[in-house]
Amino acid sequence: MMHYTPQAKTLALLPKFTATLSFMGSTFIFQDVALHKRSSHRVYDRLVFGLSCSDMVASIVNILSTWPMPEGTPGVFLASGTTQTCTTQGFFAELGNMATPLYNASLCLYYLLLFRQGWTEDMIRTRAEPIMHIMPTTLAFTISILGIPFKLYNNSGWLCWIAAYPGGCQQTRTCTRGEYADMFRWIH
Repeated sequence: MMHYTPQAKTLALLPKFTATLSFMGSTFIFQDVALHKRSSHRVYDRLVFGLSCSDMVASIVNILSTWPMPEGTPGVFLASGTTQTCTTQGFFAELGNMATPLYNASLCLYYLLLFRQGWTEDMIRTRAEPIMHIMPTTLAFTISILGIPFKLYNNSGWLCWIAAYPGGCQQTRTCTRGEYADMFRWIH
């Protein structure tokens, strides 16, 4: 039986609880906006809906934490997946964790236009809202998809995300996966 450090156990278990709370909160917001047709007429509600959707994706990834990592990964508690499950988790981790802050930026832009610039709801809806949805989704999907052919999604500590494999291979130039991980982390 393998021995795992308290840190390894904490990194595997703690995100399951915190991400569950995040998922529940985003699900309540998603449900509130989806079920109340009156709120779908407001730009704010549509932006919060998009933010909640991307946060639900990120939360599910974090709930899974170490489970998708390849079974037998040294020092990783509860690793029980394969390279493919790790790649899948990495894709969705990048998607959710890239789209969520970009939707947050869209929400900030909405408030800037509304309160600082004095735009009306109709002006925001017609002039800015399409960009407020296109930018987060397009950028997040593009970066996430680019990670697949570059084999970027590997064990990054407590989940599968952008990382070189095996660990420390970039200094010796012996990477079998994720050779450009540092560049993509910088872009992220």
